[in-house]
Amino acid sequence: MLNIVKHFWLLITVKRYIKKYKLKVKISNQFNSLRITTATNCLYFITLTHGCNYGKKVKKIRRSNVSVQIILLIPNIDYKRIFNEHLELLGVIDIKKSLEGFTNDISGYLDYFFNIEKVH
Repeated sequence: MLNIVKHFWLLITVKRYIKKYKLKVKISNQFNSLRITTATNCLYFITLTHGCNYGKKVKKIRRSNVSVQIILLIPNIDYKRIFNEHLELLGVIDIKKSLEGFTNDISGYLDYFFNIEKVH
């Protein structure tokens, strides 16, 4: 249940972000992933439960496009496993965080991907 809520929140956050900055992108929402495609690049958010084999999912996406950016959203982050499997990820987000922390992490990665600088 937590995974479904977080995936739905991810979709809402991404759509708000795109609307706010008036970005021309295509969003593809699948069961456990969200793909954002621009004219030059592609960004995947993969939301998986602890028991899933995210290594296979990441490698399958990577085989289809080596320059794609991937962000993994999982409840228990195993950095050793990510390192040992040589998964090339833009980032990893712990979905056990509060919705505010979760949203801030997503926005930060979107800022980086779309090269949007914020004035503090």
